[in-house]
Amino acid sequence: EPGFDSFNCEVLPNPVQAGSVIHILSPLDRKTFIYLHDIQGQVVWQTEVEVSNGTATIPFPMENVCQGTYILKLSNGTGFKVLKVIVK
Repeated sequence: EPGFDSFNCEVLPNPVQAGSVIHILSPLDRKTFIYLHDIQGQVVWQTEVEVSNGTATIPFPMENVCQGTYILKLSNGTGFKVLKVIVK
């Protein structure tokens, strides 16, 4: 069973601006849970996406955030990723 490095993700571009996306690459077709935390650790946005054919791309939730630093956490049941995201 693949582990921590079984999938990858990036936010493009970062710092985030209108039109930024969350791009997920995975060798497995799996449901991926995405959580955006503010610097105090509060979840300000969350969603789940079905990764199929190895990739998924979703818009970054600009309407839910103010300027600042956020932590994006992704989990697909076999591993997880944590990214620092800057919103300008």
